[in-house]
Amino acid sequence: MNSYSAAEATIDVAYTITSEGGSLVSYPTVVRWEDGDWKVVITETGAPIAPGPLSNLGGYIPWAGV
Repeated sequence: MNSYSAAEATIDVAYTITSEGGSLVSYPTVVRWEDGDWKVVITETGAPIAPGPLSNLGGYIPWAGV
């Protein structure tokens, strides 16, 4: 979590891009609290923060959905 308030947060999510040989990417994602739930913020030009390369997953917390 990069930043947080009651109305908005920026969460840095790491992805592995398998089509590029397993490259790691940091993708800061802005979410906003609306109508009782967190919603991803997307502008007309796309996501408000561009992804960037990662050399390792140090500092990230593993998570898996069900």
